[in-house]
Amino acid sequence: MPSVLDVWLFNYRVGTLRLTEGRLSFCYLVTWINNTNPTALSSSLPLQSEIFDDYQLRPFFGKLLPKGNMRKPTCQAISNFNTKRICTIGSTRR
Repeated sequence: MPSVLDVWLFNYRVGTLRLTEGRLSFCYLVTWINNTNPTALSSSLPLQSEIFDDYQLRPFFGKLLPKGNMRKPTCQAISNFNTKRICTIGSTRR
């Protein structure tokens, strides 16, 4: 069963991040893409209707998590995700 996390930007829900069998995927919402002034999350994640895969996502989302001793409590607080996997998002291991 996949874990799902809504992704928000500027108080708008812009997409959905999923963790399925240890792999991340992200897709922008059609309503966000069709917004009058949509903004991409990153230049590495341009606005598109296609799904981004795990390889494309880890560099961006991994940098959003705190480093060092603060990472574990943050990961544990994200109850919708498998803690062990989300804590390795920034890892270079695949």
